[in-house]
Amino acid sequence: FFLALMLFWLLDILLFYLALTNGYSTDIISEKKLERLSKVGKLSKIVKIVQSLPPALSMTLESWSPPHNASTGQAIFAGALHTTYIGQTVQFFAGTARRAGFKGDIVVAILPNALERFHAMLKQYNVIVYKVSAACEGRLDDVRCSYAGVTDTPVTLLRYHAYQQFALNYPESTEIMISDFRDVFFQSNPFKYKLAEWGPLKYQLVVFQESHPNRVINRCPQNAGYILNCYGADALKTIGSNTISTSGSVIGTRNAIVAYAYLIARQSDPTMRVVDNSTTVTSNANCYSHGVDQGFHNWLLYSGHLSQITNVKIFQQGEGPVNTLGGFFGEKKILKALLQDWKVLKGDAPYKYVYNWNGEISPVVHQMDRFLATELVGGYAQHLAVFQNLP
Repeated sequence: FFLALMLFWLLDILLFYLALTNGYSTDIISEKKLERLSKVGKLSKIVKIVQSLPPALSMTLESWSPPHNASTGQAIFAGALHTTYIGQTVQFFAGTARRAGFKGDIVVAILPNALERFHAMLKQYNVIVYKVSAACEGRLDDVRCSYAGVTDTPVTLLRYHAYQQFALNYPESTEIMISDFRDVFFQSNPFKYKLAEWGPLKYQLVVFQESHPNRVINRCPQNAGYILNCYGADALKTIGSNTISTSGSVIGTRNAIVAYAYLIARQSDPTMRVVDNSTTVTSNANCYSHGVDQGFHNWLLYSGHLSQITNVKIFQQGEGPVNTLGGFFGEKKILKALLQDWKVLKGDAPYKYVYNWNGEISPVVHQMDRFLATELVGGYAQHLAVFQNLP
């Protein structure tokens, strides 16, 4: 039986190769294989474009930083792009990732003049750190940056240039998670959760929705504003009924992450938005605001642009490796209840965990900081198991 199965598999590969190299009829290749081949080619083309371009953002590897480990298999990227971040922020992100058993590379972009204690904690958790050459100023919720002749850019967009450069240090087989930094922590290793549902053989890009019905694009003034002000009223009408997908956590193959980050960065050019999407918004005057990358992310996702170049897995909130909880916070939400009532937060303090809807511990928790003044009064360590005795 196994010999017959092996022979069938080898014949399948041979016919596939002949069809590609010798012009034989592609009728012998399934539509799914042709589609997959087409998308692989598109991803490779974008990666080659990125490799051919000079870096849009100048970055310097810190002298004390460990080198990239190209054989790591998995890596986590983040932009810690604010000079007020403290050492405890590193504990919450990198410290919990290490405690959760993640042994791969953690790569972080920081701004000049970051606090000394912040540097020390990044070093303690063996984080690869790049200093970005950019001048940034503004409030925490609206920081604008100038770099390489580009001015007035929301700080959240800088990280997508960094992600492209980070990813090219790794082979195509590497799985990469790009993540927010300040409001993300880990309870287990996300790369080991529900692999049968999203592994790279099926999907090259994995995205995560916020809670429905509380978080829908056209019912959220901020997210609706991103689409309206960057793409126009027709675009909002086209995708507005979709559940918001967070740009704060995305998982993918090396090539998919390079392409995704490239397309997000490309959206910052209004002429490219017009060319790519036939939109009528030709300026960033009203488009640019804090968090606008989430608008870019949702447009690329729900307009079908991402699915044209790669296979995309969309996890509903509380079903996949990342559980985004911000939609449960606030008086304007449609469904109102405490996280404990939803059984999302369970256990006795200080050994509580955050759970997915199937009763399993959520590997990655996003936006839990919204509840520090309500269900988590006193701080994470007063309530959550993963924060106990962090070094």
